[in-house]
Amino acid sequence: MASAKLPLPLPAADALMTHFASSPFDAQFGEISLEFNRHIVNLLDCLSALSDLAGLSINDLGEAELLKQALAALMSNQDMERCSIFLLGDGDDGDGDMLTNLAGLDWDDMLRGLGQSATQNVPLPPIRRASTPCRLGEGIMGEAAASGAIVHCRSCADDPRFTPFGTNAAPAIPIEGALLCVPISCEQQVLGVLNVFHPEPGFFNMWHERLLLLFCQGLGRLLLNHRYTHHLRQLVASRTREITLTNTALRAEARQREATQEDLADQRNFLQSVIDSAPEPIMVIGHDYRLIMANRPARENAPDQFAAGELSGELLCHRISHHRDSPCDGSEHPCPLRLVLECGESTSVVHRHFNAAGEPRLVELLVSPLRDKYGQVIGIIESARDITERSAAEVALREARDYAENLIRSTNTMVVELDPAGNLRVFNPAAEEITGYTLDELKGRNWFEALVPRNRFPKVWDEFERLVAGGMPDHFENPILTKEGDERYISWTNSLLRQGDTITGIVSFGMDITLQKLSEASLRESEERFRTIADYTYDWEYWQGPGGEFLYISPACKDITGYTQAEFISDPELVYRIIHPDDRHLMDGHRDNIHHEDIASIDFRIVRKDGGERWIAHGCRAVHGRDGRFMGRRASNRDITAKQQAELEYKTIVQTANDGYLMLDTEGRILDANEAYCKMSGFSHAELTRMRSADLAPQKSLAEIAKTMAEVRGNGQIRFDSRHRCSDGHFIDVEISASFLDVRGGVLIVFVHDVTERVRTELQIRQLAYYDTLTNLPNRRLLADRMQQALEQAKRFQRSLAVMFLDLDRFKQINDTLGHDAGDELLRQVATRLNNCVRSADTVARTGGDEFVIILSEIANPRDAALVAEKIIASFARSVPVGDHLLNVTTSIGIAIYPVGGSDDVQELMKKADRAMYAAKEAGRNGYRFFED
Repeated sequence: MASAKLPLPLPAADALMTHFASSPFDAQFGEISLEFNRHIVNLLDCLSALSDLAGLSINDLGEAELLKQALAALMSNQDMERCSIFLLGDGDDGDGDMLTNLAGLDWDDMLRGLGQSATQNVPLPPIRRASTPCRLGEGIMGEAAASGAIVHCRSCADDPRFTPFGTNAAPAIPIEGALLCVPISCEQQVLGVLNVFHPEPGFFNMWHERLLLLFCQGLGRLLLNHRYTHHLRQLVASRTREITLTNTALRAEARQREATQEDLADQRNFLQSVIDSAPEPIMVIGHDYRLIMANRPARENAPDQFAAGELSGELLCHRISHHRDSPCDGSEHPCPLRLVLECGESTSVVHRHFNAAGEPRLVELLVSPLRDKYGQVIGIIESARDITERSAAEVALREARDYAENLIRSTNTMVVELDPAGNLRVFNPAAEEITGYTLDELKGRNWFEALVPRNRFPKVWDEFERLVAGGMPDHFENPILTKEGDERYISWTNSLLRQGDTITGIVSFGMDITLQKLSEASLRESEERFRTIADYTYDWEYWQGPGGEFLYISPACKDITGYTQAEFISDPELVYRIIHPDDRHLMDGHRDNIHHEDIASIDFRIVRKDGGERWIAHGCRAVHGRDGRFMGRRASNRDITAKQQAELEYKTIVQTANDGYLMLDTEGRILDANEAYCKMSGFSHAELTRMRSADLAPQKSLAEIAKTMAEVRGNGQIRFDSRHRCSDGHFIDVEISASFLDVRGGVLIVFVHDVTERVRTELQIRQLAYYDTLTNLPNRRLLADRMQQALEQAKRFQRSLAVMFLDLDRFKQINDTLGHDAGDELLRQVATRLNNCVRSADTVARTGGDEFVIILSEIANPRDAALVAEKIIASFARSVPVGDHLLNVTTSIGIAIYPVGGSDDVQELMKKADRAMYAAKEAGRNGYRFFED
């Protein structure tokens, strides 16, 4: 049994007691607060129990279950964990004055505490064992039931009214604790007694009494309503059975009178019913082309001038099928009747028939001979299957395949398809042009053995061997050898081909980046040359006193300027005169700030003694004595002519490169750009040098850009794909190659390659491969992949999913009456409505014709799938505008749930959903059905 006192939620009870322990008054106040808090919690628990009681259904539960659930709600209160309910009922004498335990603990367990966990202090679920009944007026319970008032034993051991009635044997020791017996009543009628026991004497107070009285009043009202309701149901059921028996007898008598007539009608209509049940048109045709019999689909295809009842007698078959008065002459297609009469065997032919609206339909005819009792062929039985949509789908598939092949042939990107062993399947003209090989030379050969020899490019073989394990990277670069032995560098984008969990191959799109690699190598070579010149050049250093006189000058001055040390010492102004006239203003400004203490630097040109020009990097710093007196300056001059030439060469390479070029500082500011990037983006050089990298890629956050720049600095070089904004607002897809150079405080060299056309081509090929061209929904191939993924996730995380199979009701009539253009428009609008009825994480696919499949990837219970189905059916209640028509369309939906039914695979779930859809159609259409074994 849990403690009678609850810990305070806020603040903690221990902390509160510590705070109040400073004085006896405070300690008493703390005890009162704790007690008040316990009563508040008890009140909230009781209110929760009353709320649960109000939510119980009298329609779905029996009386015993109703009492158990009500008592379970009350016993969730820790003050009332030992409870039982005794209801008044008939005894042996039939007086209805016996109190019998129907819910909760039995009397012994309630008093002795056997109905709870002794170790975890948690009440067990309400149980009831056989307990001795009590008669009205006997004992405490009998007193409460007879008086209709609460009986409160504050101490069972001391209360003379209390006797442990109902125990199997007299207790050996007194029962300690408090007991409340509360009558359960409604409309001044006592229905029973609720007993609540607590092992602490005097535990229950006025709050408990009033709350339990309120609970028992609500329970009494609920119990009486339950009895009235179930009694009324029994009366209705009894009267319904009487009426049903009467009606059954009357119908049996009527059937008996009509038996003879029905037998005759059944025999007459049996054959017609059999062929009417077939979904395809069936006609029985005599040897003279006269129509002997036709089923319902055949009659629906008949021209308007022939009523359904006239499809017999003198009507000729070609007037039904071809809407003309003469039979087939064999010029367009052979006549099936003539074929069977000549050979006497079954055959099949493809004909062009017309429906009731006069629209041509392509049909496949299965024709069997009709024989008389002597075995002679007297006609044919013709079954027609409409293959118009299938034929159109085959044509569309061929066109899509041709379009994809044209894209592959016309793109300037290499397209290569390999099997898992690396053998070549597909090789487009762009690949032939880059490699020098033809498809015939390489098809069936191992791509890597032919173009990427293992002994020369072992890392490429390592990457390919990851393919079998599904670890092939999406992007990588590697060199290949052309047929002529030249090395070309290719940037690849890869996509694995799968059938279920099996890798069946790889499709790779390759971009020749040889020129870009050469540009990068040239840039690195220029940088190395610059570093070499800077590292091995001797600097010219000198010190000048406060009056400008030379205190020291290094011998390197002659190598740099052509003038000797003596010439500079004798003529201190020579150091100024050798500065190129156009750059002397730089030194003028530099001299004005002669007393600076930090190193200041400028670059300028000098005119050597022999008339040649050299670039000098000049840096100087003021020198002060210990007393702070200015003692002159120390200067260092470095010949940077080679560096300037290297930078000029570097700029020439950058400006002539086909790819875009950007130079950024570590803060993302654009320092330089070449003409190729200006043309690519539409921004001028001046505009770009006022921008940051974030302005070109606004879809990325500042944190993402900072992370990328940090990665460049850490790795030295990275390659990634991005999208850049142009001056007119549109975006282009680009491939970025970024390198970090530790010059000028650190700069990023970025080459930008426009891959918009490659990305567009890849998207078009993927669209054709995985999406329905009419509705833009996933097709059967993509559906299978998503279904497999959803099933794997459901198994992994032990959750449910639903597969819904939808078929439009009587869609063929819309196609036949309004034409295929109207049917196509209807399918597109249906796809839009279906997408609006599901979540973004769910999948809506079109598998063909008017069939759709929906995957609900995560549901809590089957009711979630039912709600989606009802939402879809409600959306179809609105008419669909198609051209000048408003069409009323309905759908039949089949639903299969995973994991109900065991470990179903993809195909099994699809089959179950399909069977459930047909069950929905048989049930009258415009509805849904769950799969049931």
